[in-house]
Amino acid sequence: MQVANRLVQTVPAEHLVARLGGDEFVVLCEDTTLVRAQVIANHLVTAFAAPFLLDGRPYRLTTSVGVAPADAAQPEDLMRSADSAMYAAKRRGGNQAVIFDSGLHEAAMQRLELEQDLYRALERGEFELHYQPLARVASGEFLAFEALLRWQHPVRGMVSPVSFIPLAEETGLIIPIGDWVLREALRQTRAWRERHRRPITVSVNVSTQQVARAEFTETVLSALAETGLPLAALMLEVTESILADGSAVARLRDVQAAGVRVAIDDFGTGYSSLAYLQAMPVDELKVDRLFIDRLGDDARQTSIMSAIVQLAHTLDLLIVAEGVEREAQWHELEALGCDNAQGYWISRPLPADGAEALLLRGGVWGHPPVAEMQPWQVDQREGKFLRGAGSTAEA
Repeated sequence: MQVANRLVQTVPAEHLVARLGGDEFVVLCEDTTLVRAQVIANHLVTAFAAPFLLDGRPYRLTTSVGVAPADAAQPEDLMRSADSAMYAAKRRGGNQAVIFDSGLHEAAMQRLELEQDLYRALERGEFELHYQPLARVASGEFLAFEALLRWQHPVRGMVSPVSFIPLAEETGLIIPIGDWVLREALRQTRAWRERHRRPITVSVNVSTQQVARAEFTETVLSALAETGLPLAALMLEVTESILADGSAVARLRDVQAAGVRVAIDDFGTGYSSLAYLQAMPVDELKVDRLFIDRLGDDARQTSIMSAIVQLAHTLDLLIVAEGVEREAQWHELEALGCDNAQGYWISRPLPADGAEALLLRGGVWGHPPVAEMQPWQVDQREGKFLRGAGSTAEA
């Protein structure tokens, strides 16, 4: 009701203001230029910057506005255009107005198609996991794999996680997809353990949506029980943004107390602070590649990384360096006493059979004879085992 009143107060009296339903409203401006309509839209965004009072307490709302010119043949086309522009404003962070153009409609239709395909992908078995090893810096031994989700679309080919993971989170599909990832990663890990008689562990990324669910702890523990794996065989990776959700932190504390390990992924890019680290149920820090890129070449970055390593060890945490792509980085991490490393210098993410090839060759980075390796496994004849160029999106 307060939103409706503020709209009426802000929009010039000659224009129509209506509520479509839910949290969507429409303003119909007759005999108005597109420039004037944009001015009105910007006034609305400014007007909504002031908080609303509920029971004497202030609440702020994010406002996204789509502006569409009335050059469509049918009224429903005009509404569809305005809707596409509004969702574009939301995707750009909200609190802004976006004018419709044909590109926005095309993008909206592609997104809709991708969303529908995503709904069917799980039941059609189109998802697969690739595994990227983590190596112990001191010895080069492969001690764990991180499970990374990939979508092999029958028409689009391999769809980037950057494209579909945010969509899965927006639609709630991240819950069933995340459950599948957890169980498939554990199933594969058990198979490797049985075949190779090695205590292999696996890391699985989980979103705040997954962790905040009341049944999260039960889901994790039941998945482990189904495979018969020990609790310590699983590492749950979360981003620092999860620290803002108290219920999610409580669930993490429950699973950690049960024996499942927890890692903060992309450490250093979010809510990093000593207070958070003291309060968080954490066993491992995975340092973001931003702190690794110029390691060995930039004295300031090397000093920062040294401080992070010392901090982690003081708090009795293991530390993993992500994004290791050069030999100099590896040697610098070794000198700094970093525990583990992950990145293209060691291995790109591989399908399950490719990851198993690492285990068949002893499970130690750089040691398999080049003559015994397949062509796709050799980058250079200098022990750069399975090294690739560039980087990969993680999910």
